[in-house]
Amino acid sequence: MQLIFLVPSNANAWSSTLLRGNQLCDISRRYLGDKFECKALRMPLSGKRHPKRAFTTGHQLAWMATCPRDAIYFVTKQCMERLHPVSIEVLRWRAKGVLFDYLDADLESVSMRGAGIHVCASKAQYQYMERTQRLSNSGSVAFLPHGYDCRLPRCAPTTGPVRTAYWGASKNTYIPEAINNKIYSIDGTAEPTTDTLNRLSKYRLHYCVRKPCVDIGKTIFKPLTKAANAAACGANIIINRDAYDAVDLLGTDYPYFVDANDDIDIYNVLESAIHGTDSPEWLKARNIMNSLAAQLSPESIARQLDTILQPLVE
Repeated sequence: MQLIFLVPSNANAWSSTLLRGNQLCDISRRYLGDKFECKALRMPLSGKRHPKRAFTTGHQLAWMATCPRDAIYFVTKQCMERLHPVSIEVLRWRAKGVLFDYLDADLESVSMRGAGIHVCASKAQYQYMERTQRLSNSGSVAFLPHGYDCRLPRCAPTTGPVRTAYWGASKNTYIPEAINNKIYSIDGTAEPTTDTLNRLSKYRLHYCVRKPCVDIGKTIFKPLTKAANAAACGANIIINRDAYDAVDLLGTDYPYFVDANDDIDIYNVLESAIHGTDSPEWLKARNIMNSLAAQLSPESIARQLDTILQPLVE
């Protein structure tokens, strides 16, 4: 049976599309290749958001009508958001099963019609989807954790001074002025080069503190990708306790939780981590992050995806 991952036709698509589309396809081919013929198809996007750069709706419909029959389709977030309603019906008619991967989509605005399985990338999102009325009689809900970027080398130094890095868009973090010169920021708004990924793996501590924000009229759950990437690198992480899934994945007693609204707390925790690599707290954090890396390994993600797909192949 074919397992097809729909990714955007944009030549430069990356980030979530890469991890939950192309990389997940590669992972599935590696670990589930005895059960599924796995491949990624680049879907033309409807002109809903960027009509000058996107394919026309007619092009998408014509493309959808050529998709293989009786395959399982895993629709990535960007494709799901740009599916024309008629395209969804064509896909349902041709497919053995359709999965929508919501990732960090706004659940108030995205259409949930057409999927037999609704895939959540965070436990917080999964819990919300389980109780929402929008999904009544509209398929099942499944949790597939967001893994780490498979391109990251696991080679953070185990000795020497602790250097701290933040990888992401500057608007998505909060760094108090008192520690600004202690955090090395790596731009996350452009596709990372091999050099960027190698540099990130040299830091023993990653920073992921974000001020709580409320988007009025929106329901968005961000997966804990930065913690996953830190674990993959063999690094510890400083993160606010109230981040989605932070306590679920790291445990209530993770040593380097902070209050994002308390600059003094952030400063003290950072100082404790930088100067406490021989402390029980540092070693405990390392054990927790090693466990997280195993939990989110490609093999583990593949096993969980296999379980989600079982109702479609029985």
